[in-house]
Amino acid sequence: MTDDIIRDYGYLALGTRLRRIGERLQADVQALIEAHGLPIQAHHYPILYAIDDNGPLEIGQLARILGVSQPGVTRSIGQLDAAGCVTVATSQSDKRVRRVDLTEMGRRILSTGRSSIQPRVVGALEKIFEDDPRLLPLLDRLEDTLGNATLADLSAPPDSDRRHG
Repeated sequence: MTDDIIRDYGYLALGTRLRRIGERLQADVQALIEAHGLPIQAHHYPILYAIDDNGPLEIGQLARILGVSQPGVTRSIGQLDAAGCVTVATSQSDKRVRRVDLTEMGRRILSTGRSSIQPRVVGALEKIFEDDPRLLPLLDRLEDTLGNATLADLSAPPDSDRRHG
């Protein structure tokens, strides 16, 4: 019996393995967040960073910047709003459009993230990959390629008419 079937199946289980790694990383970041007594979840930080880097944003813009679904961003914004980290204003011209900005609490949480949590996370991961820093470029390549073609496209068998014609 295998110790880790996900590792054993290599590329076939890559999505599952990446999700498993992502969940572990987020749990570790969450522990750092909780150690600082902050009222957010690890997956909220990219939203706070995006607003801080770009200024107030519409929810659809946030979803595009983050590369995630709009319902997921809407749910996270609701949580951040309830925690007092963001304000959500409805557009006067189009009531369907909601613009999100940081509150003072959101700025303080972001400041703690940048000064205390980010250096620990980045430092730990740089330590893991100090002998082989190719991970991020490889992930960029994977994400860019899958943004242009599906696995089915990339693995399509050669056209049988050309082989027999």
